[in-house]
Amino acid sequence: MRYFFISIGIFLFLFASFVQAEGKFPGCEGDTCFVPPNPDDIDDGLCKTGFLDCVKSVINYFLTFVGIISVAAIIYYGFLWITS
Repeated sequence: MRYFFISIGIFLFLFASFVQAEGKFPGCEGDTCFVPPNPDDIDDGLCKTGFLDCVKSVINYFLTFVGIISVAAIIYYGFLWITS
């Protein structure tokens, strides 16, 4: 099983290197892929439009965090269950 994960990691590393070498990432120009952000596109904060949008944003961030933790727990405990 360990060799499977190692081979997947090597594949992803080589794939990412190939994609970057081909310049398929947005914003890649010449040898660099860093493009400074436009100051007009930078978000000023979490709550710009109103109270309800602020509450929605906070709930959205919280549920995203809970979802990530839940998926990680399902994978971890599923692995423990399968290997027991």
